[in-house]
Amino acid sequence: ISSQTASTSATIDFTADITSSYSTYMFTLTDVVPETDDVNFWMRTSTDAGSTWDSSAGNYSYANMAKQDTNQDHGGSSDSATQIVILSQAVANGSDTNEESSSVIYMHNPSGTTYTKFTQHSVTTESAGELTIVSGAGRRLSAADVTGVRFLAASGNIESGTFKLYGLTGS
Repeated sequence: ISSQTASTSATIDFTADITSSYSTYMFTLTDVVPETDDVNFWMRTSTDAGSTWDSSAGNYSYANMAKQDTNQDHGGSSDSATQIVILSQAVANGSDTNEESSSVIYMHNPSGTTYTKFTQHSVTTESAGELTIVSGAGRRLSAADVTGVRFLAASGNIESGTFKLYGLTGS
């Protein structure tokens, strides 16, 4: 449906293309690198096509699990967050050469009368250079028509990366 390339971008926002046309959307994030080393990577939603972004405590819940190539396990969760965490501090994005992350994120039922849910699968080379796989889920804690999704780093800009949005038919 649409594609954006980060270039020292504060946020990457998808708004105009999220409608009731699809019950499932897929985002692909390829070779994302933050400007700041060792930073969390987040997602937020909008119900007014990006005029405002929900960022208050209690807007989201999320849970994720990570496994590193050094055989370490990590996880994170919250039932009252200001954002959905895609990559958290234990497996945060690095900003050095070859420390990029790539993700596939599904958004389920954004126009429904239930909570909009997200599932994600990511691979990253985190700030210590360790290859890490992350799987997780999140949800918006109110039944609302989600018409926008924002990706952002917890601190600093998104230095580079390609972000694409797909609508899945038959879903």
